[in-house]
Amino acid sequence: MDLIDPLVDCLLSLSQRQIDETLYDHATGVAAEAAHRVAITHYDVIEQTDVRDRLKTIFLFAKGSTSSSFSQEHEDRFRDHASWGGPSARNGAAGGLMALARPQNPLGSDVQAAVRELARDPVCDVRLQVVQNLYVLRDSDPEWVWAEIEHVVEHEYTRQVVDSAIQSLAQIAYLDIPRAIRIAKLVLDRYKGLQGPGIGQVCQSAASHIMDIYFVLSDPEADEFYAEQLADSSARAENLHVWVARYSDKLTIGDDTGSE
Repeated sequence: MDLIDPLVDCLLSLSQRQIDETLYDHATGVAAEAAHRVAITHYDVIEQTDVRDRLKTIFLFAKGSTSSSFSQEHEDRFRDHASWGGPSARNGAAGGLMALARPQNPLGSDVQAAVRELARDPVCDVRLQVVQNLYVLRDSDPEWVWAEIEHVVEHEYTRQVVDSAIQSLAQIAYLDIPRAIRIAKLVLDRYKGLQGPGIGQVCQSAASHIMDIYFVLSDPEADEFYAEQLADSSARAENLHVWVARYSDKLTIGDDTGSE
């Protein structure tokens, strides 16, 4: 922090018009990403009030950066390939604020507002930083978490972000199993019969999420879904192949360990 703070202080004292804009954005990104690395360290570190306050100042400052900028080509690539350049100030801010928002550290109103804004950022990899970590807010802001996951699976353009929402959903499914299954089915309904980059992956993730509930949590709707998959095994061959590997440990449960 003693290395990051002077850089941020310098940036705060300047305006982008006083130095080259590219250099200003680069320096802001470096500061934000360095602070993000501090924020994801052990809870004992970020629970120190002084450290949290200093990190929060950096992230809220970096949130206002113009880096990264929107690119339709980048959004299109993000349908099936999650990668981005850096340093990116808003990426660091989004990831860092979500790290500060872990369950041991409830959100302040300023951080909450920033997180919600970044969740709808125009750039896909910034949205990803929030969406893939939505589950950490399951205790402090549960209704928004559920609503945001539903928004992503219904409206998000890039399928890598949709897939990350499904992964967050898996972390909170136990809180409301029927709702979790319903959200997964929204994904399957949205892409039913469609072809395109990333569609197969998100549909497989959604179906596997319901299967996880079937095997681990038990639910009548999940049981019905499982039966439907087996009833049309030829059409579900790819998913069934994945599930044999995914659930192989559960397929061997029983008394007759010598059977095949």
